[in-house]
Amino acid sequence: MGHACEILTFKENTNKKTIATECTRWGDMNVDPYEHGGECDCGGISPYYTNRMFDTYEEAEKYLESTFGNYRQTAVRYKAPVKPYKRSKTAEKLYEKYKKYNAELNELANKLYYKDSKCKTVRCKHCGATLPTEYCGKSYRNCCPVCNKDLRPQTVINKIHSLNDKKNETNKKLTECEKAEKAKMKQEIYWAVACEVHC
Repeated sequence: MGHACEILTFKENTNKKTIATECTRWGDMNVDPYEHGGECDCGGISPYYTNRMFDTYEEAEKYLESTFGNYRQTAVRYKAPVKPYKRSKTAEKLYEKYKKYNAELNELANKLYYKDSKCKTVRCKHCGATLPTEYCGKSYRNCCPVCNKDLRPQTVINKIHSLNDKKNETNKKLTECEKAEKAKMKQEIYWAVACEVHC
């Protein structure tokens, strides 16, 4: 027994009876029949309409996901551009920068620092364990198998932290830039409904 959760969306001017019917249809398709005496009938979903309004679907989604678990079937409104969003040159540059930092981080994370090393062993600075480098990538990767601390030099660790900070900062700027650009576009209002049943 678990929960089936989904967010259904409707234009703001959609009749609330139609919304309830569509949500109930979704519920009937996902409900556990043993919860209802062997019948594939969720008993009906009547959304709880709030006055909350979000600037994007992603913000509405994040909020609604936090309501799952209480079967309240919460509904909120959100704004969506009438036309598909296309990044400006500024946003595109930020996006490319974000991808570059992310690629560099992935490369560092996947690189086995001591594999094919000229040194026969590496000593863990934290617990003192001496490890044969020929087993890097087999029984251990970049972390000590004894204490689980990072074996790589501090300069590499610092570079990872620095790249991660740059990636997060760029992502924050990109999100703000895209949000500001979308806000200038012609918007439509939608309902987002958190539907939930036993499955």
